[in-house]
Amino acid sequence: MKTLGPLFLVQVVAAFAIAVAILVTRHLLAVVAGLLLMAGTIVGFILVRSVGLFGFKLGFTSGLAATVLVIEIIAVVTLAVTGLVLRR
Repeated sequence: MKTLGPLFLVQVVAAFAIAVAILVTRHLLAVVAGLLLMAGTIVGFILVRSVGLFGFKLGFTSGLAATVLVIEIIAVVTLAVTGLVLRR
Protein backbone atom coordinates (compact mmCIF):
# COMPACT_ATOMS: atom_id res chain seq x y z
CA MET A 1 0.00 0.00 0.00
CA LYS A 2 2.98 2.31 0.56
CA THR A 3 3.66 2.22 -3.17
CA LEU A 4 0.16 3.07 -4.37
CA GLY A 5 -0.18 6.38 -2.53
CA PRO A 6 2.81 8.03 -4.20
CA LEU A 7 1.86 6.51 -7.55
CA PHE A 8 -1.60 8.09 -7.33
CA LEU A 9 0.07 11.45 -6.69
CA VAL A 10 2.37 10.95 -9.70
CA GLN A 11 -0.67 10.05 -11.80
CA VAL A 12 -2.54 13.22 -10.81
CA VAL A 13 0.45 15.47 -11.48
CA ALA A 14 1.10 13.76 -14.82
CA ALA A 15 -2.56 14.09 -15.83
CA PHE A 16 -2.59 17.82 -15.12
CA ALA A 17 0.74 18.34 -16.90
CA ILE A 18 -0.42 16.41 -19.95
CA ALA A 19 -3.75 18.26 -20.02
CA VAL A 20 -1.95 21.60 -19.99
CA ALA A 21 0.46 20.37 -22.68
CA ILE A 22 -2.45 19.31 -24.89
CA LEU A 23 -4.20 22.65 -24.47
CA VAL A 24 -1.09 24.76 -24.99
CA THR A 25 0.75 22.87 -27.71
CA ARG A 26 -1.98 20.86 -29.46
CA HIS A 27 0.79 18.45 -30.32
CA LEU A 28 0.15 14.83 -31.24
CA LEU A 29 2.79 13.61 -28.78
CA ALA A 30 0.94 15.23 -25.87
CA VAL A 31 -2.31 13.59 -26.98
CA VAL A 32 -0.60 10.19 -27.21
CA ALA A 33 0.85 10.68 -23.72
CA GLY A 34 -2.64 11.41 -22.39
CA LEU A 35 -4.03 8.39 -24.19
CA LEU A 36 -1.35 6.13 -22.70
CA LEU A 37 -1.90 7.55 -19.21
CA MET A 38 -5.65 6.90 -19.38
CA ALA A 39 -5.19 3.43 -20.85
CA GLY A 40 -2.64 2.63 -18.14
CA THR A 41 -5.10 3.78 -15.49
CA ILE A 42 -7.72 1.41 -16.86
CA VAL A 43 -5.24 -1.48 -16.93
CA GLY A 44 -4.18 -0.67 -13.36
CA PHE A 45 -7.79 -0.70 -12.19
CA ILE A 46 -8.41 -4.06 -13.86
CA LEU A 47 -5.26 -5.51 -12.29
CA VAL A 48 -6.18 -4.27 -8.81
CA ARG A 49 -9.63 -5.82 -9.16
CA SER A 50 -8.41 -9.16 -10.54
CA VAL A 51 -4.91 -10.31 -9.54
CA GLY A 52 -3.70 -7.40 -7.46
CA LEU A 53 -1.01 -4.77 -7.94
CA PHE A 54 2.01 -4.13 -5.69
CA GLY A 55 0.52 -6.47 -3.08
CA PHE A 56 -2.86 -4.69 -3.05
CA LYS A 57 -6.10 -6.24 -4.24
CA LEU A 58 -9.35 -4.33 -4.18
CA GLY A 59 -12.00 -6.41 -2.47
CA PHE A 60 -14.98 -4.33 -3.47
CA THR A 61 -15.80 -1.28 -5.54
CA SER A 62 -18.57 1.24 -5.23
CA GLY A 63 -20.78 2.52 -8.02
CA LEU A 64 -18.43 5.47 -8.24
CA ALA A 65 -15.62 3.18 -9.44
CA ALA A 66 -17.76 2.02 -12.34
CA THR A 67 -18.58 5.63 -13.21
CA VAL A 68 -14.90 6.60 -13.19
CA LEU A 69 -14.07 3.61 -15.38
CA VAL A 70 -16.66 4.72 -17.94
CA ILE A 71 -15.27 8.28 -17.87
CA GLU A 72 -11.75 6.96 -18.44
CA ILE A 73 -12.94 4.89 -21.40
CA ILE A 74 -14.63 8.00 -22.82
CA ALA A 75 -11.34 9.89 -22.31
CA VAL A 76 -9.40 7.22 -24.22
CA VAL A 77 -11.86 7.37 -27.13
CA THR A 78 -11.85 11.18 -27.12
CA LEU A 79 -8.05 11.33 -27.10
CA ALA A 80 -7.86 8.75 -29.88
CA VAL A 81 -10.21 10.83 -32.05
CA THR A 82 -8.26 13.99 -31.18
CA GLY A 83 -5.04 12.24 -32.19
CA LEU A 84 -6.54 11.22 -35.51
CA VAL A 85 -7.73 14.78 -36.19
CA LEU A 86 -4.31 16.24 -35.30
CA ARG A 87 -2.58 13.71 -37.49
CA ARG A 88 -4.32 15.02 -40.62
